[in-house]
Amino acid sequence: MGQNRDIAALLFRAFKQVTLLDFRFQVLIAFLLGLIIPCLSVIAIDFSEAPFAGGMYESGKYSVPALGLLEEGRYGYFYDDGRYEPELSRLIIYPAFLAFSFLLAGGENYTVVVLLQTLLAASTVVLVGLSVRMINANWYWPGVLISSSTLGIGYSASIVMPETVSCFLIAGVMYGALSILKGKNIATGLWILCLAAGFAYATRPAFLVLPIALSIAIFFTLCFERRFPIKKSSLIAVAPLIVCGVVAIPQIIWIHSNTGHFSYTLQSGNALLEWVYPCLRTNFGCGALDNDFRNEAVERFETELAQLPENKQSNLAVQNSLAEKVGLSLIAETPYEILLVNGAGSAAKLMLHTTAMPILERLELKQITISGGIADQGPNYFPMQYIRDLLATPHMWIWAGAQAMLLVARCFQLIGIVSGLLDPRLRWVTLTVLVALAGLLAPTLGMGNPRYRVPMEPFLAFLTVVGFSAVRFKISAAKTGAERKVDEITST
Repeated sequence: MGQNRDIAALLFRAFKQVTLLDFRFQVLIAFLLGLIIPCLSVIAIDFSEAPFAGGMYESGKYSVPALGLLEEGRYGYFYDDGRYEPELSRLIIYPAFLAFSFLLAGGENYTVVVLLQTLLAASTVVLVGLSVRMINANWYWPGVLISSSTLGIGYSASIVMPETVSCFLIAGVMYGALSILKGKNIATGLWILCLAAGFAYATRPAFLVLPIALSIAIFFTLCFERRFPIKKSSLIAVAPLIVCGVVAIPQIIWIHSNTGHFSYTLQSGNALLEWVYPCLRTNFGCGALDNDFRNEAVERFETELAQLPENKQSNLAVQNSLAEKVGLSLIAETPYEILLVNGAGSAAKLMLHTTAMPILERLELKQITISGGIADQGPNYFPMQYIRDLLATPHMWIWAGAQAMLLVARCFQLIGIVSGLLDPRLRWVTLTVLVALAGLLAPTLGMGNPRYRVPMEPFLAFLTVVGFSAVRFKISAAKTGAERKVDEITST
């Protein structure tokens, strides 16, 4: 016991020495800490011989256009028979990132891609630390430690998918927004916010909801907390939306030149028709998709498509518009109580399922689940047999630890929300973070895969830091009060 205390004291003294270093070295240490989980993930996947690209992920939908961009100078698909098909669904930022990675590697090398993504994941950790530091200088290291231990941020670096790039850009959005609200250099914060929001919007079209939500929150915060004039607050708040509009112009021109129709992406129709609607009809949202509802949606789409003139049926923009229309109409026809229950269920799955389970699936390790056990062995499976199976499966212990850490983090986040809203100094910042989270959560409704939570992790880490600091303050205050009482008793 005494030895444990000595080790803890030694670690505490070492940590105190780190906090006294020049801040540039502190940033370097934060970056190195941010590399730990991404590098371990890359090593584990490589050692297991699971692919970085493909497998259970649709990496090819980004890598093939990236190769077209790199090798042929055109964004699209090049077939062996000489045909060229422009890419009109996936936005260009992540394929461009892949093309840059392939250029550095001298060819289609996914190891270089994931190594670059580990650098972005580590940079995300630094941005989270710098963001919370603007609110309270003492929050820097809690922010770094919490974000560097977030499995979603680190593990995503080992997957050739846009999540790591998206998370980095969203962390930039958070840093820029907090710089405007709490920082001394509003102009720098605004530049960062606009650039990060613009690039994020060019990564996923759903990310437009985030700058819209943030612009509203920033306007009211600048008006009511910082007492800026309405005109100045409006100009600052609307700037990210203007940048997103400018970013959209080349993409809209690109689609119009290939289809004759104005649209930002041709991915939205398929997403609504084959994912959002079926997931909102699946009990408690998608873990596993209900193919019956997907087939229903596709059949209605094909029926309505057949009714269009032949010259329009093959137009991808027309197909996308029709898919959007059919998807929205099917959602509108769904009883609202089903939408409410399944939407809430999917949000709960998204927020409460740990990233450890997809890792086990990717490594092809046996997964012990309550639903699977009940399906195989009946309702008496849970809880006793489930617990026995967990204890008998060592790799599920890692899942159990990750799940416990996630639930603890969610508790701290709830405390952070409450304490942040009650504290006048944090109220507007907390509201801004909640609005941003709502803007990121809304497009994912129906889909409960924790992969879609990755871009939210910087804001969730912020709330964890607020909650952790509130709990630590309460404990410190209670300890101080107890010591005062002991002093009063002994003095009498």
